[in-house]
Amino acid sequence: MKRYSILIVFALFLVLPSSFEAVECEFVLGFKTLRDLIGHEIVGECLENEHHGANGDALQQTTGGLLVWRKADNWTAFTDGYRTWINGPNGLVQRLNTERFSWEADYAPGGGIAAPKSATTPATMATPAPRPVTNPATAPTPDPEAQSRAEQAIAALPWVQNGLGDGLEKLAFNLLSKWAVQSPAVFRQLTQIPWMRSNQISLHQVNAHRLLRHIDSMVQRDEATALRLIQMPFMQRIEYGADGAWRTLLDIFDSDREGFYRLLSSPEIADGIRTDQFPEIPLIYLRPLDPRAAAAIGEMACIHRVPWGSDDLRRLAQLSPPVFWAWICVLYTYTSPRDVEEWGFGGVVC
Repeated sequence: MKRYSILIVFALFLVLPSSFEAVECEFVLGFKTLRDLIGHEIVGECLENEHHGANGDALQQTTGGLLVWRKADNWTAFTDGYRTWINGPNGLVQRLNTERFSWEADYAPGGGIAAPKSATTPATMATPAPRPVTNPATAPTPDPEAQSRAEQAIAALPWVQNGLGDGLEKLAFNLLSKWAVQSPAVFRQLTQIPWMRSNQISLHQVNAHRLLRHIDSMVQRDEATALRLIQMPFMQRIEYGADGAWRTLLDIFDSDREGFYRLLSSPEIADGIRTDQFPEIPLIYLRPLDPRAAAAIGEMACIHRVPWGSDDLRRLAQLSPPVFWAWICVLYTYTSPRDVEEWGFGGVVC
């Protein structure tokens, strides 16, 4: 009887997703305006009502990311975990999360500077290499038997059986439901991953949230590449290493497609990327382009203690080599001999 109840709940989610979400939460005022500007297909449905954080910012989680009103500069923004859209002084604009516009409160000279890029309509915000849009009139009818199997697979997941108790589980449920119809191969691969079949997915909310959004971003860019990454060893566990690997790979995929595929075919990761390898990914990518910079970053022992720093340094080396080398040499010159040895600057010649 319990199984049939679960299937009935699942059917209601598929048939009435908008109505279900509307009962629990809604978009109002600036967040509603921004969602209309960006497009409902990008922002998605609300997972909670707008609320204020400890710093005074207004926040609202959605199935596509996070809406934010920033008290510091009075701008309303949305992020999918990789890109950010801001309703700024010149209208709606888009940038990467690693960049800042000069009029933003946390803008820092010398950091990633976003070039003005209009995003006044959803069409202008399409992700790189979008999948072709299929005419609904000619779209193939989903196989009822395959759809039934997908419904049963989702209903059998332990965290679904325990109830959709938090925003993460709703996000996972909505994305799996979407992939079951639009990307069946992605759906099949993901439902076989151990942590997706665990009843403790909510214990890893932050990293699981990020992983699912990263996967969805790559599915929208290139489904075949998303499948290739999902099958790699780093996807077997929920932890920061998997999130870090996805962020680096998405950034490289968007900025240097040839370099991205060269990275995936490199001997160092021939058997797939492991979770503990994510600090090395930027270096493997950078070596053919700037071997000296890659060597300097690789010799820094601190990278192994602060592993996400390797990708920040990789970006800096590519964005502004003079600033990169000045930074390296300042650290080397003004650091005590003992710390030089500890931090691993021995191979840097300034």
